[in-house]
Amino acid sequence: MSKIEISNDTRIIRHRTPARFSHWLLVICFFMTMFTGVAFFFPDFAWLTEILGTPQLARAIHPFTGIIMFVAFIFLGYLYWDHNIPEKNDIRWLKGIVEVLKGNEHAVADNGKYNLGFAVNLTQNRIADRTISFHCILKIFSGCNIAGCTVTVI
Repeated sequence: MSKIEISNDTRIIRHRTPARFSHWLLVICFFMTMFTGVAFFFPDFAWLTEILGTPQLARAIHPFTGIIMFVAFIFLGYLYWDHNIPEKNDIRWLKGIVEVLKGNEHAVADNGKYNLGFAVNLTQNRIADRTISFHCILKIFSGCNIAGCTVTVI
């Protein structure tokens, strides 16, 4: 087995620093928001609020981590926006979806950095993010009862 040396001239950078930072910020905020949200929605999981120290602290941090998560996701969408413009090879990729599922994606079409599946996934994530954000904004500012959970502004 031979070793391949990669110098700084041949290093492949898949994602730049802003994308990596935004991604990990999104991951951390997602888990913090998820743990506190599950604890608020299901009383059996109230012990999850102690991850942040106290239940009161978790209640105060929950909306802010959600907002930071929303901003990080929008920033990632902005960074990858140009990769979601459909190209001719995307149609070839879609027609050869059976080969793609078999693991022979490169035999179907040369799609560059991302394929049509990535674009569809990112579009679905954008729709879900906007839906969840609207839901949370509605709950925070109106104090209304949605899905059996009453929220009041602190």
